[in-house]
Amino acid sequence: MRGRITGLAVVPVGALAAAITLGGVGVALLVGSSIFGATMSGWVSSDLQYQCDSQVGADPSGAQTTSVVPTSNAGVGSDWAVDVPTENPYASLTLDPDDTGISSYQRGCVSALKSAPYQLPPLQTVNAGFAADCARSLALAQVNQLVAGSPGGVAGSPDAADNPLDSADLQRYVIFEASSATASGHCGEPGGTNPGSATSPRLSASDLMPADPGSCARVPGAASGPGNPAALLPNFLAGQGLCGQRVDIRAASPGDLIFWNYSNGAATSGGIVVGPAQIVTADPSSGRVVARPMPTGPDVRVKRVLSGGS
Repeated sequence: MRGRITGLAVVPVGALAAAITLGGVGVALLVGSSIFGATMSGWVSSDLQYQCDSQVGADPSGAQTTSVVPTSNAGVGSDWAVDVPTENPYASLTLDPDDTGISSYQRGCVSALKSAPYQLPPLQTVNAGFAADCARSLALAQVNQLVAGSPGGVAGSPDAADNPLDSADLQRYVIFEASSATASGHCGEPGGTNPGSATSPRLSASDLMPADPGSCARVPGAASGPGNPAALLPNFLAGQGLCGQRVDIRAASPGDLIFWNYSNGAATSGGIVVGPAQIVTADPSSGRVVARPMPTGPDVRVKRVLSGGS
């Protein structure tokens, strides 16, 4: 249902839980721990918990870890796919600083939701098309390169220009280039029109875009406007984990971002999906970019930032 939160009361006014308005546009709403609990309207509490689970990982207390994730959009109304808030309706949520019933996880979640996009139920369809194929090619082209912290892979070293810095930089590079490919008509170096061709370049420090620690709200992704079709992710994994729409791990496909090992409300490991159950990631233990099996388990989140067919 669609509703408006006034104080702690929810008044249903439609058929879509996503399009709630918290205290009016641009008005902060001060609430306590009840918004996360049973005293709040059930769908608001469940939806907020799902937003947290999608953006900052599972609640370490174990609360709602088994039932918070909706499996489909069945039964929520035919307007679900098109009637999505352009801004996260939880962005104006402000928690009572004196409420001892609010955990650090919940406070971290609310902070993240100020810039993160609203999350629909996990996407169930695979992504396909030129951008997805290009992302796979570019990610695989980085395999075996040295990474930051390994001999010769430290930023500032003589060969640092030939090495990715970490998984966050790898993901920024691949997503930027792959999202640009649709408009440019080539993947990687000019002339590389076939994703997967030998012209897919190796990552170098000079390929990385200027530093921009901005939120996903300021770097919304592909097709961000004429002349600037590329998706520029935030600098760090914690910020990148807030980008895109959540994907069911069974539908993870080339170009999707994958995050795991959440700590203090942020992913500490990330990679690029390149095929069924396979990812490319910077592996500090080996000092190389590697292709490896996709991690599994409750501490894994997949996000899609590349547009494409399905």
